[in-house]
Amino acid sequence: KNPFGDDETPRKEAFKLITNAMTCSACGSDFQCSNATRPGYLPSEKYETQVKLSKIEEMQRLQEKSESFEWSPEDEIEWLIQSEGSGVSRDGPDDFE
Repeated sequence: KNPFGDDETPRKEAFKLITNAMTCSACGSDFQCSNATRPGYLPSEKYETQVKLSKIEEMQRLQEKSESFEWSPEDEIEWLIQSEGSGVSRDGPDDFE
C-alpha cells in the first residue's frame, strides 16, 4: 500500500512501505516459535498464521513481477515451483510460449 493514499504528487512513487510477514514491524526481529525468551517469539498458532501470510506475500510479489514482464530465469523457476506447474503461463492460462 502507498502511505500517501491517492496522492498524485511526484513523491507517490518515491515512497513504498515494505513489509515482511516474518519480521516484527516494531523491533525488526525475525519471528520464531521455539524460544519464548528470545526476540521475535510468537505462540505456535500465531507463528503459523505469519508463515501463511509470508507465503501469500511471496505469491503476490511473483504475481506483480509476472505482470511487469521483468523476470529473471530464477524468478520464472520460482513461479513455476510456487504454482506447482499448474499450466498457467505469465500471459494467461491458454498461452504456452
